[in-house]
Amino acid sequence: MTTFSADALWNKSRVFIERAIQARDNDDIAEFHLWASISIELLGKSALAAIHPTLIADPTQENSMLAACGVLEPPVKRTIQANTVYKRLHALDPRLFSPTIKDTCDKMADLRNAELHSGESPFQDLNHGSLSPKLWMASEVILTLRNKTLEDWVGDDEAARIRTVIADASQLLRQVVASRVARRASEFISRFGIHEEERLEVLRRAAARPAPRSIIALADEVEEVECPACGAKAWLLGSKGDTEVVGTEYDDDHWPWDHLETTYYVDGFRCIECGLRLEDSDETSCTELPEEFVRESEELHEEEEYGND
Repeated sequence: MTTFSADALWNKSRVFIERAIQARDNDDIAEFHLWASISIELLGKSALAAIHPTLIADPTQENSMLAACGVLEPPVKRTIQANTVYKRLHALDPRLFSPTIKDTCDKMADLRNAELHSGESPFQDLNHGSLSPKLWMASEVILTLRNKTLEDWVGDDEAARIRTVIADASQLLRQVVASRVARRASEFISRFGIHEEERLEVLRRAAARPAPRSIIALADEVEEVECPACGAKAWLLGSKGDTEVVGTEYDDDHWPWDHLETTYYVDGFRCIECGLRLEDSDETSCTELPEEFVRESEELHEEEEYGND
């Protein structure tokens, strides 16, 4: 059954990425992005289907779900939409398929839908240099989840070219972030001139300040950290990852309580004092800020119920 076949989706993804590369080489950037967006969606579905075909079956269509389980062969079978593919890949590995990678894939899917289903031509004026590196980065992440490589997908020569694009983009981003941090540091020091005590007083007040609601609203959880530019207390923005039970204890009434650790993956940073902003995990990774943080919690342990339901 090819509809939900990981191998069939993989092969089809390779066909479309080859069309994209040919379009790029012919200087047709709009067509390159169109074929690439379709290829990445198929690649994502292949990664999910390799785990189990039902992960890409449309859950609103019972026949499609049954077909994905191999118990029915209806004439019409439907798979999930692209945005759902990327949401599930993020749930599968939120650190690797980060919010930044997910946003890139979602943007490609939205542009593709507008290209195909409206009078708009969003790919026509798209800046190839700004989106192409992100597109290749996202592809490499999905390939990793599929246990494949760029060489498997596009061949050795093209894989080498793509890795050069990714490396150049990463180096450029590091330079941009380093320049931004240095500028904020310089501006912060200049505010006080020779009045060092005033600067220290600002840092002391910042250390006592809780995270403002405007920052808390940006993330699943925030973590206090020292700003790499000005040294004030600032905040990491975290996206919720896995929660693990690390132990169980009984209280005085013999009720069992699970001790939990929840991992949050850093995908942004804000400093109120100097105004430094890092918008995603790509930018935070260019600094010495942590990539993740952990929150501990407790909840009442719930025993599984066994009955004759």
